[in-house]
Amino acid sequence: MHSVAKAGCDLGFIALNTDAFGTAKVISIDYAVMEKAAHAAVVPVVVGCRPTTPLGVQNPETLTAAG
Repeated sequence: MHSVAKAGCDLGFIALNTDAFGTAKVISIDYAVMEKAAHAAVVPVVVGCRPTTPLGVQNPETLTAAG
């Protein structure tokens, strides 16, 4: 909440305070947002992009389910 309280405006967009944002706890979006949302929805979508692979992986087909 501190990053929102200290937010500014940049080209018409809300710009969160970088220092305050860096102090936020690292928690999942499920806990941080979805569990507290009174009106939320999940919408299935298909986007035209390739899945990402870990840095340094030359052949993603060789990855196992464990990574």
